[in-house]
Amino acid sequence: MSNILEYPLTIRYNINRPLCVEDVIASLDGLSKLLPSTLPFLRAYDKKHGPTRVACYVSSIKQGSLCDELLACFFFDSPEDARAWMQKVKEKTGISEIERRLPMLHPILKLALCGGAIWGLNALGLLGGTDASRKITLEAGAQAIIADGNVTIGLPPEELKRLFEQSQKRKNAYAASTLVRPSWTGDASCPIDLIGAGNEVTRLLEAAEVAAIPTTLHEKDDQTPLTQELENTELKIRACDMDKIDKGWFAIVPAVSDRRLPIRFPNGFDRSNLGPAVYRADITLDYVRNAGGDRVYKQITLRAIRSSEPAD
Repeated sequence: MSNILEYPLTIRYNINRPLCVEDVIASLDGLSKLLPSTLPFLRAYDKKHGPTRVACYVSSIKQGSLCDELLACFFFDSPEDARAWMQKVKEKTGISEIERRLPMLHPILKLALCGGAIWGLNALGLLGGTDASRKITLEAGAQAIIADGNVTIGLPPEELKRLFEQSQKRKNAYAASTLVRPSWTGDASCPIDLIGAGNEVTRLLEAAEVAAIPTTLHEKDDQTPLTQELENTELKIRACDMDKIDKGWFAIVPAVSDRRLPIRFPNGFDRSNLGPAVYRADITLDYVRNAGGDRVYKQITLRAIRSSEPAD
């Protein structure tokens, strides 16, 4: 067994009309940004051996009602971690076929969409003109998943609620606004389904819930700094100033850029053992998009150091 677990995932937009290519691409991008929000829930089964990151790949796109066949790939630090995590999930949920399918992924994604989208959009003040009944329906969907979490996902409801409240709902709101675009036509919006490996169908969003999510959210906030989270990535610290926490620290993140970027530390972060070296670290990158749509990285927030080695 490798340290990557692959799970098939199909999202179906219940439509029968031509689609803009831009909308299809945007929806796939939205789903790929929602998938990382599942990691805190999946790690809760086994905090020591849980997946460190997730990536989404397209297997095929079917005709008719748009069906995107996807592959969600969860990465672990080692094959041993992957085996230990699967065993823990089996013990807590009673699911015996975890090697071939991840049934908890569907309700977790629905939670991210229902909760992250509607609560995040409310927080941004962007649902003022939306029918209140639609908001109530969407909020009720998220609350129902939390209330039934101990059955649906195998985690206590209070744990699900705590994890969700810690998730980045603003980012989920942006992702949801692009994911629903192929099914969004105002009052005539169509529902979206998730189809598992065994052809089981989970209603991801009802038509009224799709209609409640604006699809132009990304256009209203083009200049707002965005963030990208990386887990266990290479970090090369090139300059440091032990006397100052707010300046004098710079590093390179080879996974995204060869430019030196300033480092920001959370309050209380212990820098006493840091210096010019190559690290494996969990970080958050702040970036904006230029006129061509490319990412321009601005700074690094260092969340955790996993390992280090001397700099070259």
